[in-house]
Amino acid sequence: MRRLTIAALALVCLVALAGCEPPQEPKKTDMRDFTLMDIEDNVVRLKDFKGKVVLLEFWATWCPPCRLSVPEIQALHEKMEGEDFKIIAITVDDKLQRVRRFVREKGITYTVVMDDKGVDDAYGVYSIPTTILLDKEGNVALTQKGYAPGMYDMLEKDIRELMK
Repeated sequence: MRRLTIAALALVCLVALAGCEPPQEPKKTDMRDFTLMDIEDNVVRLKDFKGKVVLLEFWATWCPPCRLSVPEIQALHEKMEGEDFKIIAITVDDKLQRVRRFVREKGITYTVVMDDKGVDDAYGVYSIPTTILLDKEGNVALTQKGYAPGMYDMLEKDIRELMK
């Protein structure tokens, strides 16, 4: 029984830390514009947010670290709403109804779009969650793979610096 408990705990730790890496050094590359539909069938164009700092969050409903990050992302959205900042969560899920249900259950109010056009590939996203921070000019300022508790509190400092 003890061996099973230890194995289960090890598995939980591995899943929670899957894909976690330290933030990559900022790269000054142009934003890769996209036009996607949000989960309410509205058109979302990245270029419409030029002049704002944009956080792109690549995720899926079936990804345990992604699910853990939702409350922190929602709190960041609520804290910074109305400022020159935008969160766009790009889901790689293929089931719109599943995403809509998840968003409703979790009380998500930031923008959620369906990636049916390979935006994840365009940004070099090969693991989720991946967070990409774009500066006001649309340059990639930071890429963070994985999730760790408190991560979005630390990102807020970077966001505020980019907003200056």
